[in-house]
Amino acid sequence: AEDGTNVSHGVHDHMVGCLLLQPCIDSGYVLMQRSVTGMYFPTVELAAASTELAVEWLKNFPMNTSNVYVHATGYLNRAGQIILDDITMAEPPKHYPAVSTAPAYTYSGWLYDMYCLQQPDGIAPDGSNVTHGVHDHMVACMLLEQCIASGYLLQARSATGEYHPTVVFTQSSTPVVLKWLGTLAFDMTNVYVTVTGAFDEDGMLAVEAIRSSKMMVPEEGVMMHYEGWLYDMYCVNQEDGIAPDGSNTTFGIHDHMVGCMLLTQCMDSGYLLMQRGVTGRYFPTVVFTNSSTMMIVDWLMQFPPMNTSNVYVHVTGMMMEGLLNVSMIEMKDVPMYYPADDEAVEYQYVGWVYDNYCLASPTGIAEDGTNV
Repeated sequence: AEDGTNVSHGVHDHMVGCLLLQPCIDSGYVLMQRSVTGMYFPTVELAAASTELAVEWLKNFPMNTSNVYVHATGYLNRAGQIILDDITMAEPPKHYPAVSTAPAYTYSGWLYDMYCLQQPDGIAPDGSNVTHGVHDHMVACMLLEQCIASGYLLQARSATGEYHPTVVFTQSSTPVVLKWLGTLAFDMTNVYVTVTGAFDEDGMLAVEAIRSSKMMVPEEGVMMHYEGWLYDMYCVNQEDGIAPDGSNTTFGIHDHMVGCMLLTQCMDSGYLLMQRGVTGRYFPTVVFTNSSTMMIVDWLMQFPPMNTSNVYVHVTGMMMEGLLNVSMIEMKDVPMYYPADDEAVEYQYVGWVYDNYCLASPTGIAEDGTNV
């Protein structure tokens, strides 16, 4: 969207200021709900006659107000649109991301700036490739005026060599980053760092500390260290995006269970590590050799198979023809991820009660003849 939020998975981040842009006002408004996959979908469209009422109501809030979850009352016209009678802010149900301001989280990745990330030709001012050459990005480029003004973020490298943003820093983090960058040589590249900080209400990391970390560009014959969610190739290749344990293979890697990874077809397919991008989509970072499989299987066997999920690990190994030959694996504390469990809060939901049997009907028709 115009405010930088993700249209399909970040509707709760959408700001009032964006909703009040003239093109947005002219386009009309709609209510959205969140599906179990994390993707939002429209539920009802507001009639054009309701736009003025919605605009006047929105003007009551600061431009940076997000998570605009509402209760709307009105009548449906013949087009199935709602003619508003009243609109009020409502308490949102449990949503993603859930903000936790108390804990400090630690992330590692390549330091980058938003200005270079958004270059339409894919080339940063220093000539480095934005999608595949993040490790070639120079300190001098990150210190350009436009790069400083744009803010900073971390990137991770996928198994295909493409880089993905993993966490975005708040603007208040910029002085911390600048002070640290000032200690480095202008021509330095491969700026791989570890940062610690807390998340603000917009899901951005307020950096409290930053330091250099080990280079993570895969090098043949070199002992490498990686962290990520353990996964198997069989599940990552599921065409319907659902693993045998029911977890989502694109957005629900943290829900994947040990018992699923120990299925014969999953063991035979081999293992890999995944990381989470800022959109909530997971991507592979490093694939393991077949000779690593038995070590991974033996290690997984120590955990309860049916209720152990969120298997975030640290692995060490040697790169061999682009694959990691794992020599050590251990469980690690999980970085902040989505969804965050909050057992202390009680949530209320409204919706149609349904059963999973009919939902999974291959014909799309339930036993009573209704359309699924």
